[in-house]
Amino acid sequence: LGAALKTNSTLEELSISSCNFRDSDITGFTQDIIQDNGALVSLNLANNKLGVEGAQHLAKVLPTW
Repeated sequence: LGAALKTNSTLEELSISSCNFRDSDITGFTQDIIQDNGALVSLNLANNKLGVEGAQHLAKVLPTW
C-alpha cells in the first residue's frame, strides 16, 4: 500500500481505520505516505493497534507534514 501511494501526489484524504496497524507497521508507512506525499491533509488511523511507540513516531513526523 505504501509503495503505491508514495507516488500519488494528489491524495488528500486517507482512511485506514480498523486495519490492525501496529507500531512496527506505522514507521515505514509514515515515511512513504506522510513525508513523501505533499498533498495528504487528512489521515484516519482509528481503531488500530497503535501503542506508545507508534504515537511517538507520529508525533515526530506530523509537525513536518
